[in-house]
Amino acid sequence: MELLKTVFEVNLSLFSSNRQKCLLLFVIRDFTGVTPLSNLSNSLTTDLNKVWESLNKPDGCEELGLTDFFDLKFESIAHKHFQPEKFEIDIKALGDKFYDDTALLNTKYHRGIPVDAWTLYSQQIWEQIELNKDLDLPTQQILVARFRCDEISEQAYIAFEKEFRDIDFSTIQEPEKIAEIFQKLRTKTLQDYDEQASRYMNSVYLERKSTLQEKVDLLLKEVHSKQLDKLNKKALTEFTEHITKAKKARTKLSFPELLQESSKIAENNFIKSATIFHIAEAFNYNHALSKLQFAIVETSEQLKKKEKANLVARITKRFQNTFKEQIFDSLSSPMPDTWDIILNDFEVKKVAMFAPFKRDDGTYNFKLGLSEKENQDTAFQLEKTFWLKFRDIIHDFISEDTVSRILRNKFEDLFKYDEEGTPKIWKSAADVDVQYNKAKVETFALLPLFATAALKSTGEEIVPSIDISHEDELDGYDEFEDDEYANPHIFAHLLTNKEQNNIFKKLKRETDVIYVDAKRPVVTSTTQIPLYIYVIIAVLGWNEFMAILRNPLLFVLSIITVTGVYFAYNAEMLGPMLSIGFAMLDQTKKVAKEKLKDILLDDDVRVPPSRASTQATLVAESIELDDLRKLSNSTTIAVEE
Repeated sequence: MELLKTVFEVNLSLFSSNRQKCLLLFVIRDFTGVTPLSNLSNSLTTDLNKVWESLNKPDGCEELGLTDFFDLKFESIAHKHFQPEKFEIDIKALGDKFYDDTALLNTKYHRGIPVDAWTLYSQQIWEQIELNKDLDLPTQQILVARFRCDEISEQAYIAFEKEFRDIDFSTIQEPEKIAEIFQKLRTKTLQDYDEQASRYMNSVYLERKSTLQEKVDLLLKEVHSKQLDKLNKKALTEFTEHITKAKKARTKLSFPELLQESSKIAENNFIKSATIFHIAEAFNYNHALSKLQFAIVETSEQLKKKEKANLVARITKRFQNTFKEQIFDSLSSPMPDTWDIILNDFEVKKVAMFAPFKRDDGTYNFKLGLSEKENQDTAFQLEKTFWLKFRDIIHDFISEDTVSRILRNKFEDLFKYDEEGTPKIWKSAADVDVQYNKAKVETFALLPLFATAALKSTGEEIVPSIDISHEDELDGYDEFEDDEYANPHIFAHLLTNKEQNNIFKKLKRETDVIYVDAKRPVVTSTTQIPLYIYVIIAVLGWNEFMAILRNPLLFVLSIITVTGVYFAYNAEMLGPMLSIGFAMLDQTKKVAKEKLKDILLDDDVRVPPSRASTQATLVAESIELDDLRKLSNSTTIAVEE
């Protein structure tokens, strides 16, 4: 159709003035007769009219049709190989029509140009065509070359695409095999094109070859890009795994050096694998390599953040473990300057934690490949975490029960022991009172120490050097609440007034109990019966006393007892008699216990188990408590004596 369009344009440009008709003969080859020739003629005529309507017609020819300039005639020829006899007949019939003046070579189509003038006439027409820039017509050779090269290219691409689609690349794991298939398909397709299209004009042949090559490469790149993505993911995985293994092996490389080494290994492995697919310049891996490098940078930043978080966590944990023990020891044995000691220990430990990362100029380098700003931010974060741990430790440790226990122990140490830790022996009740008042004053004076973390040296509260007051406050708290409850994490405020009052009352009760228990043995051991009581007893009971002494029965019993002891002593039987007596006494006790046990067991049968066990426990505890008190009293009296 492009050729016909060219014919139409040239004819209109040259012969539109005289409107002499030309005959266009269409010979349809390989005609089978399935579709009638008339139908094919009508289809071609319709297509030609569409081409004619699309032309840029000269002035005065806008309304003229195709038949005003051309006559159309259609002939058919059978297939040479499948219908050889019919083909010979059709060829002969067509040849005969060229000898018939009324058929094809009709005189109405004759231009009236003598044969000897035909050369000049043709030359003038060709010059006119070449000089007419509006026509911009390619030569017949170029048109034919374009048409045939396009046709050959399309056939080669269809064959390539079919073979390509038949291959399931997802089942092929070896990159070398995939690259080999790429090379084979690409080479075969281009060779098929070269064999047929290289005979045509070289410029058109090369142009269409380049187009075919781009189409082939575009389809191959679908698989190529997927393979590069796989290699990309594999290299990124190798990058992270190499870092993990190196850290487990405790490599001597710093973290930035480890990142650089792992990145280099991952990129080299990627390039080595991606080079296999580099069968042509179009299959380069530059873009995929850039994506890998970008992914490695992103992953490195994530690993740096993770490593920084781990470093902060390790330092914080080490700081907390050592500092927490120091705080517990200091607060368990409180002194007026306890908070001065704790704050000084905090500063010392903070400096020790920062020492490995601090430079001479005062800046920090945590050896993670961070920027200066990130290093300073990390140092700030660490210091803030130290203060938060400081706050959490003292706020968690100091409570009503803990403070009550600490102050009670402090009171007992002051009250029951001297400065060398030796238990005190009370000589009089006055000594107990003096020591009690002294210990009580010193102990209760320590209560404000637990209420507020304030320094003795300055009297000021401990204030963090970094603002942590809003670190973990609850969102949306009631703005009308009391400040004490609205912001419970004020650093130095440890106990509320209510908690202090509760501790004071509880501690007072406990110290009073200790005081009473300590004073009771002293009072018991020092209490005496007045002498005048003995005089009164002697005066009032004199008659009864004399009546007992004058009783004959007492006299007889005394003589019998003295006589028996005398004879037993002389007969050396006093010892055996005492042994027999003690044995009889022990046996009597055992029998009594057995009888009591039987009675109690009989009671347990009638009483529910829980009640029986409770009663037995209460009895046992009562007996043990009485024994303990008797033992304590006897010990105190013995010590006093």
